[in-house]
Amino acid sequence: MRITLIPPLDRLDRDDRSLLLYDGTLLSLGPIGAAVTKFAVDGIGFDELLDLMLDLFGPPDGDARAFLGAAVDELVASHVLQVVTD
Repeated sequence: MRITLIPPLDRLDRDDRSLLLYDGTLLSLGPIGAAVTKFAVDGIGFDELLDLMLDLFGPPDGDARAFLGAAVDELVASHVLQVVTD
């Protein structure tokens, strides 16, 4: 699985948050979404992304893999990320 950012028309990063502009839609991302989209600019595998997120944020309470999977699914549903299976 390869996760890739769908390039926005414009992006503003401030502190640990991001604003992404897509064809008339402005999305505000918190720290998790902002980090995922930064790491996915050139495409990234899920396991590599998980390792980077754990390094950046530390382990969450609960299942890190499920938590990240839910975040990726939400960003895919919002047309921010695309997922290509190998």
